[in-house]
Amino acid sequence: MEKKHALPAPANGPGPNGRTRTSPGTQRHDPCAEPVDLRAQVVALGTRWLQGAKPEERRRRVSAVVSFYKELRAMGTDLTGDVSGLRERHAKMLLDKWRRQSLATATIRNRWMWLSGWALALHKAGMIQRLEHYWPELAGAGIDEKVKAKRREIWALSEAELGELMRAKDQTHWLVARLVQELGLSLAEALLLDQKACAPQPWGYIEVPVHRSGTRGHQKARRVDLVGANQIALVEAILLLLTRQQRLRLLWRGMTLEEGLRCHENRRAYLRRKNEQREARQAQVSQEAEQSHEAEQSHEAEQAQQPASQGEAA
Repeated sequence: MEKKHALPAPANGPGPNGRTRTSPGTQRHDPCAEPVDLRAQVVALGTRWLQGAKPEERRRRVSAVVSFYKELRAMGTDLTGDVSGLRERHAKMLLDKWRRQSLATATIRNRWMWLSGWALALHKAGMIQRLEHYWPELAGAGIDEKVKAKRREIWALSEAELGELMRAKDQTHWLVARLVQELGLSLAEALLLDQKACAPQPWGYIEVPVHRSGTRGHQKARRVDLVGANQIALVEAILLLLTRQQRLRLLWRGMTLEEGLRCHENRRAYLRRKNEQREARQAQVSQEAEQSHEAEQSHEAEQAQQPASQGEAA
């Protein structure tokens, strides 16, 4: 009977015990390879950022953040051991690389949105500014800012007026005014802001339904980025108010949009008149105090001149 000889196992194949054998010197380190714990770190630290997103969107965000760290590692900056070490300069490095690659503006905007949201997840709100801050020549970057500046100018309230709105029992007027002044929303967009629009705020932006008078049916939404802790806290306060009062949107119950606009305009006009009257009273009091002070000085001067005149007469 012919004796069969077992074929030698390949150098990197399974051995007799089922374990994989690796010959020395055959492994190569890939600098762009994904560390085993990188994705786990992103998922663990980004719990709030990923919460509420659909499964497909969660996968896209995690994959995007992992790719950012791999790109930084390829550029000589290895943060995979501690992903919380992300800094603003790293964001600038990524942006410079994407621009050198001539990526589409929409692609860069999406990546920047994910990068900003990830910075919020790392509790570094305000570290990464708006994309236009690092890319001033971005096509059409100044148009939206001009519109926002015009709205702020038209609907701007003084600190005293905002303080009165904040101390009011119903803070809806105060929140609406801040949305217009700080986020550049139109008054109609601010009143129609609902819980669904406020829900994505941990991701670094909100989806604001675009209001156009005379239109019906489904309205498109535009993205409004949240920059800094104050804007994030503002959206959180709105969501808390709507949840506590069981309201769908900032617009008061039983009111149409036109009635809500008129209500806020009337409130604003009332505050303006009240502050103008207060300033007029303060100006009158100051004027009377100044006149009284001048009269006292004149009287003191007359009294000081009387002894001198009496001495000359003597």
